[in-house]
Amino acid sequence: MLNKKNCEPELPEGYRQAFRVNAKSAGLGIAINLIALAVMLAGTYFSFLIAKVFNPDYFTFPKYGTNDELTAFYLKLLVFCMILLAADLLLTVVHELIHGIAFKILTGAKLKFGLSWSCAFCGVPDVYVYRKASIKASYAPMLYLSLLLLILTVCLYFADPLYYLGAAFLFWMHLGACAGDAYVILILNTKFKSNKTLVRDTGPEQFFYVPEKR
Repeated sequence: MLNKKNCEPELPEGYRQAFRVNAKSAGLGIAINLIALAVMLAGTYFSFLIAKVFNPDYFTFPKYGTNDELTAFYLKLLVFCMILLAADLLLTVVHELIHGIAFKILTGAKLKFGLSWSCAFCGVPDVYVYRKASIKASYAPMLYLSLLLLILTVCLYFADPLYYLGAAFLFWMHLGACAGDAYVILILNTKFKSNKTLVRDTGPEQFFYVPEKR
């Protein structure tokens, strides 16, 4: 059942489309992914530097050692990379599921999940979501999942240097991947401050509607 406090099943009379975001367009899609890459690389390096400030010998790449020691290290590194890849894929799924849970709680509408060349997505294309609910659904993964990854990163700092860097990489990668959500939130907090604003979110595209001026 739809929650009509947070959404409308049809566009109300007197509304017009005022703006559109299309993450599938080449310009925006490339820009969002470049921002995500920059945040991931810069953030991971920053985490590495922070660890070195507290302990200069925190992470060292072995150059010397017995064959067994070097083999054990590189085997650990291989396992680490495989875990990181699996965690990356899992994070993408969990991120979109959190969007879905937020949309479902706020609107009760049917969800649409998908994947385009520029992003994975979750939307509610059959309804028009009010501004406040759209903001809440957009920032839900950014807030809750990023907080969980930050806690994991801090905990792993005291456990294992390699897995600390892995967790830091995932934290910054996820934060960078939130660039598209942050862009939508920025638009709603700058261009469309009225709570009468409606958003039709198909996933990779968002259409913004405002009442006609009289």
